[in-house]
Amino acid sequence: MGKRGRTVAEMARELGVSRQTVMAAVRDHGEAEVRNLGFLESARALGMDEHRRRSRPDPWVTGFVDPGSGRLLQVAPGRSGAGVRRYLGCQDNNTRAAVEVVAPDPWRG
Repeated sequence: MGKRGRTVAEMARELGVSRQTVMAAVRDHGEAEVRNLGFLESARALGMDEHRRRSRPDPWVTGFVDPGSGRLLQVAPGRSGAGVRRYLGCQDNNTRAAVEVVAPDPWRG
């Protein structure tokens, strides 16, 4: 999370609250910050994987990660190509061109 790249679980432990409480704070206050971090600008590889969250009306999301650092770059709603296109479409041409490798399901091996 944030500029230090800490996980939600780390923040929850440090603050003595649940992960859900931390995620609610991220959704309420951190969305603009996350949008402006520019993580993809330094990534040369892009990993994509779908994830199902049971507590949501539309439970599927697609996560984008930098496999080199393991850093979560962005989470897009749904699990279709439309979400991937929307995320990549928000990046400038130079940033997209710098990505040399795209790995679906990068943790599978």
